Amino acid sequence: MCRSLCEYARSARPIPAAPSETGSKSRNARERFPRAAASNSDFDAIVDTVIAALQGAALSGIVQDDAESARRSLAWLERLVRAEREG
Repeated sequence: MCRSLCEYARSARPIPAAPSETGSKSRNARERFPRAAASNSDFDAIVDTVIAALQGAALSGIVQDDAESARRSLAWLERLVRAEREG
């Protein structure tokens, strides 16, 4: 199963989000974290990266049966986001 899934993952192309969906994510994040948004010119890129990482982690959890690895990855991502948010 992994072979066919891995082959599919390598050949798959991302589906672009609708412009309104992308804008609403950034708008929502700016409303929730106004100080971080105002003080960091990379805020939108950070939001996009965190969302992509979380989506990747969710997909990884489907095909990988290693709960400890997922826990470590999520904990590291949370530390990274908190450090970035706190500046």
